[in-house]
Amino acid sequence: MSKRTYINEDLLRLIAHFKDREFTIPLLRDAYLETSVDKSRSIKAVQHSIYKTLLKLEAKGEITRIPKKFGRTDAYIWNINPAQNDLDVEADATKNQPATTTMRNHHSLLNTRLTQHKSDLIAAIGEADEYEALCAEFPEMASDLQQRYNASRDTISTLLGKIRALESVLSERPSR
Repeated sequence: MSKRTYINEDLLRLIAHFKDREFTIPLLRDAYLETSVDKSRSIKAVQHSIYKTLLKLEAKGEITRIPKKFGRTDAYIWNINPAQNDLDVEADATKNQPATTTMRNHHSLLNTRLTQHKSDLIAAIGEADEYEALCAEFPEMASDLQQRYNASRDTISTLLGKIRALESVLSERPSR
């Protein structure tokens, strides 16, 4: 019999939005703070709580850590089937307060995703610029670097498309 892991219901819901997609602690923290009814917890306390929860989930093999892909923080991916998990959901003590609307939650998650894509775009542009500079500095490595440069440019194009899509959706649906 396996030991059950207790996780905050709101945090579990946020992680479920990132099923099969990478997420970071700051991304979860910002989304949690925007959607949480309880505004008494500090940013540092929320981040610490999320980190501890992710450590538990990683130890159980329910999420996978992806070391420092972009920026300074590790990314994670949720790899469990919600119907077959070994998690007990902790009810939030502030549930007696009115819940935030679903539209606000979606808007918050879309904004969080937009921010992450913009951050990834900046990193990809820097990567492409560095490959270009390396090609100029070391022409004998140009053939090897060209493939990486092309992959970075493809990533930039993909991220730009995602950013435009999210901005389009967010501009049509104002936050309520």
